[in-house]
Amino acid sequence: MLARTQSRFHDVRVRLENYVPGTAAGRLFWELFLFGFKEGWACLFGGTLLALLLLTKWFWPAGMPLARYDFLFLAALAIQAMLLLLRMETVREAQIIFVFHVIGTDESIGRAARHRSALTTC
Repeated sequence: MLARTQSRFHDVRVRLENYVPGTAAGRLFWELFLFGFKEGWACLFGGTLLALLLLTKWFWPAGMPLARYDFLFLAALAIQAMLLLLRMETVREAQIIFVFHVIGTDESIGRAARHRSALTTC
């Protein structure tokens, strides 16, 4: 089932944050570890997609029936679906990301239209 309010990240993060090492050096190491864990989790989608971008750049076979960027688009959708199905991301987070993409697409279309109209009036 899809996670509505809390992801697996939240559960794991809470357990990790509740651990308190006994020494100052241990606390420093633990804080660095937590920082790396949170950053890694935040970069999961982008890192996976970047890896696919590089791999398909180097190893994409010529003559494939599916264009490389079409494959990358479908792969991005599949990664997002897996993050949701594995409860690594909540539905709410996905909705927010979707809204940002709609706004960004709208801005890009508007910018392209303004640029196109500026070229025709010259």
